[in-house]
Amino acid sequence: MKTEINLLPIQIHKKKRKKFLKKNPFLSIVLGTIVLFLIVYGILSVMNQNRLEEIKQVEEVIKDQSGCQIPYENLTAQNELLAYREKLLEVMNLNKEMPLKVLVGVQDAVPSGTEIVDYQFKENVLILAGNTRNQEEILEFRKDLMVSGIFENVIIQNTIKKQITQGANNDAIGNAKKENVWDFIFEIELLGVEAS
Repeated sequence: MKTEINLLPIQIHKKKRKKFLKKNPFLSIVLGTIVLFLIVYGILSVMNQNRLEEIKQVEEVIKDQSGCQIPYENLTAQNELLAYREKLLEVMNLNKEMPLKVLVGVQDAVPSGTEIVDYQFKENVLILAGNTRNQEEILEFRKDLMVSGIFENVIIQNTIKKQITQGANNDAIGNAKKENVWDFIFEIELLGVEAS
C-alpha cells in the first residue's frame, strides 16, 4: 500500500482566520476604518505639530518687532481725534480767509467820497470807522454793504458832523474854506461766522 506523506507543514490557523473574516464582513469594515482613522490621525497630528512650530516662530518675530509697531488699542479714539483736528484746521483756515473776504467786500461797497479810517474784528463783528462829505453817502454805503451778501446786519452806531477848515497857510490873504465832514461808525455782523 502506498501512503502519501506530506512533508509540508500544515497551516490550519490561516484557514481559520480567513474563514473568521469571511464570516464577519462588518468586523473587517470596522477594523479597516480604525486602521484608516489611525493613519489619518497620525498624519494630521504631524501636520498640526508643524503648524504649531511655525506659529511659535511667527509669534517670536512679532514679539521682537513689538517696539516698532503702533499701538492700536485706542484706534477709534485716535480716529475721532484726527477727525476733530481736521475740522479745527478747516475752521481755522476759514477764519484766515474771512477777514480778506470781508475787506474786499467793504472795498467794493465804499462810495467814491468815503474814506475808511479804522477797522477792527471782534468775534463775528467788524467795527468800521470812516468819514464822508455828506450823510447820504453814509446811507448809500450801508445799503451797498447789505446788498453785497457777505454781511448779515449793518448797524450805524454813530454819526458826527465836523467842520474842517482847509486853506493855504502860506497865503497872506488866507483863503480859508470850511467844509462839512461826517464821521461814522458801523457795526457789521458777518454772515456765516459763529461767535467763539
